[in-house]
Amino acid sequence: MFQSGLLILTSPPVTLLRNIPSILTSAASHVQKVLYVHLVPGLHKTNDLIQTPIPCSTAIHKFITNIYVFAASHHRTLDLRVIMGNIGDQPQHPRPALNKYSLQHPYEVLLTNAESSSVVGYAERYFSQPVSDVAVRRINVEDGGIVGDEMLDERIEMFDNIVMGGTFDRLHVGHKILLNDALIRCRRRLVIGVTDGPMNDKKLLPELIKPCQLRISNLLSFLEDVKPQLSYYVVPIIDPYGPSITETDLQCIVVSEETLKGGLSVNKKRLEKNMNELTVVSIDLVPDKHHQEGEEEKISSSSSRRRLLGSLLKPVPNKPHLPHFPYVVGLTGGIASGKSSVCKRLQNLGAVIVDCDKLGHLAYEKDGAAYDKVVRTFGSDILDDEGRINRKILGSKVFGKHETRQKLNDIVWPVILDLAKQQMETYYKQGVVVESFWVILKL
Repeated sequence: MFQSGLLILTSPPVTLLRNIPSILTSAASHVQKVLYVHLVPGLHKTNDLIQTPIPCSTAIHKFITNIYVFAASHHRTLDLRVIMGNIGDQPQHPRPALNKYSLQHPYEVLLTNAESSSVVGYAERYFSQPVSDVAVRRINVEDGGIVGDEMLDERIEMFDNIVMGGTFDRLHVGHKILLNDALIRCRRRLVIGVTDGPMNDKKLLPELIKPCQLRISNLLSFLEDVKPQLSYYVVPIIDPYGPSITETDLQCIVVSEETLKGGLSVNKKRLEKNMNELTVVSIDLVPDKHHQEGEEEKISSSSSRRRLLGSLLKPVPNKPHLPHFPYVVGLTGGIASGKSSVCKRLQNLGAVIVDCDKLGHLAYEKDGAAYDKVVRTFGSDILDDEGRINRKILGSKVFGKHETRQKLNDIVWPVILDLAKQQMETYYKQGVVVESFWVILKL
């Protein structure tokens, strides 16, 4: 098994389209992490190594989309990247000529569905990495049947300048399909707005969204890897429009199905500013066949962030100066944030739980340290027939009254802290977890 690989496919697009499961499953049996896919139809029938552009047809577009979708469903850990430099019209104002493709992840194995001799010669000509350094394998492709779509040979309209936007947090297959829909249509320049600041505040788990500059860097890394001859302008945006209503030479905007209204809103703004209207290309959402309860049914960054809960975001630092004997862990969080669930997991690992809510109940008991002072401060009418503090009556006296509630806190909290310290001393040698937002602040 290799960590990275380059798959060069030489069959006609329609043939490749009906064989995607066989192609990708066979390739994934050789490659574990990064797989580049490069289409060179007809290479197996000629010795001519001159690379000519592949017309941007609906068959090519559908193949790229479907191979990403199949990867998302069946090979989730594989970082799939379809090289698109030879697909579509040549740019009218290209960047300086690229002598050879230099892939960001050097490939360890060259895979192909054709005779290896012509493919090896092609790879030597168009990729900077010497083929002599890599293994060469031929994959087995089973015929998947006939694709009966008369529209597969239609040409896709291309544009010099395209714009799009998004969060692009933890680049996933849904992002790649959206990006490749823009890349396959773009001749010269792709403009992308990456959400930042208030644009992310209402998203799920915004505190886990990677920093904007890191997201931009990862985005550019992918774009320049799969289609390096384009010019990219990727900027942070703090409103829904960004450069889409300031760049005058734009011709097309690529959006997802759920952001279609945003694309139409961009055109409204452009018309108000006497700018040309953009062609709106809407991409279908990619279903997530592995979504769990509570997650979105589409492939999304929100679900990716949700799956991070309970896992380490970075390695635990080595701190040799810390003592090896047990110490107190303060567990904080708001209501329904999962404190009790975490406590149960820690308890199963051998920790002793000091529950400050239970200690609070003890503090109110008739023999509790806070009882007398609470009764003197709030009156005997808070007592029930047996002389115990009725917490509902007491609560009605302090609810919504900051000063009164603070008086109660000043009485009860120090008592809870003393009780917690007593328990911590008792269970010190076993390891202790304190479940209280307030106690951790005071300790």
